[in-house]
Amino acid sequence: MPCLDWVRWLILSMLWPPAPPRGDALKALRIPMAGFIDSEVRFKRGSGQDWSLFIKSGGSGRLSGSAATTLTHGVDFACRGGWVELLTPVRTSRKTEQGWFEGKTTLLLNKASPSGLTLAARFSGGKRSTLYQQLSLPIPGTSIRLNESIRWPDISEPAPPRTDTATPAPEAPAVAQTRQHLSASLLGPVLLAGLQPADLGVRATLKATRSEQVAALDERLRNAGIGYQVLRQPIWSGNAYHFELLILPAGSIAPWRPSLLWVEQELRRTRHPLAEPGSVQFDPQGYRVTLTLSGSVQAQEVASPRAGAPWRTQCPVAAGDEVARY
Repeated sequence: MPCLDWVRWLILSMLWPPAPPRGDALKALRIPMAGFIDSEVRFKRGSGQDWSLFIKSGGSGRLSGSAATTLTHGVDFACRGGWVELLTPVRTSRKTEQGWFEGKTTLLLNKASPSGLTLAARFSGGKRSTLYQQLSLPIPGTSIRLNESIRWPDISEPAPPRTDTATPAPEAPAVAQTRQHLSASLLGPVLLAGLQPADLGVRATLKATRSEQVAALDERLRNAGIGYQVLRQPIWSGNAYHFELLILPAGSIAPWRPSLLWVEQELRRTRHPLAEPGSVQFDPQGYRVTLTLSGSVQAQEVASPRAGAPWRTQCPVAAGDEVARY
């Protein structure tokens, strides 16, 4: 099989590039612990035509002595058109200018030039409408297909030269304390891009590849008792969500105001079966959402608190019975 010849001789140890479809590859290759910064992955030809994958998780980790996972030829992957195709698509999602799409991604691998590995992702999916809580149906006519690719560099490639060799100044106590609070277990898959001292706390710049990751961080911050304010709502740019939070000093008391993505997710999860939520906007008193009502349902009925949505305590209806505050 020509497409497997390079696997026989090429034992790769690669740095994961911080770009999609990295998350899809982690799922398909069954190596989630390789998702941290400066992780390495080594592909080694095992017995027969199988692959053994060894990982170093994070910059301070060590390369595992035993394989983190083994991919079996004919079961996990196959040779097709000169590419190694992973046979089990992964459930994933994409955010484009046209909106949010859910579907599946098929991953393909090939040798890159002059070194490293090329990963191609073929996404197919469409928009979905949530009827009630976890029940959702595809929206006809919204199907899309996306082709993406990235190159994983070989670890033997030289790192970019450092232009600043000066010893960095020590962090301010508030920044150091915030960095300690924003631990890897609390952040999960969300990347902490920077911390800066501010008048009322510490400004945290963060990045996430999926909206669910941002919403889950809102939950973890609340459960950990960490007070914060959303300085910049998540913005989709460069295949990732970028947002900023003001982390308040320990012991500060402030009303919980999660991100717009958390609100959108909760609206989909707890929506009334006869009300389709539209755009969500920030409001001085909370968040404002436009609802499209069906049948004879009244706006007051849709906006009333319900089981499964204890956060929805006050939802006054604006003029026209088409807009409710959440």
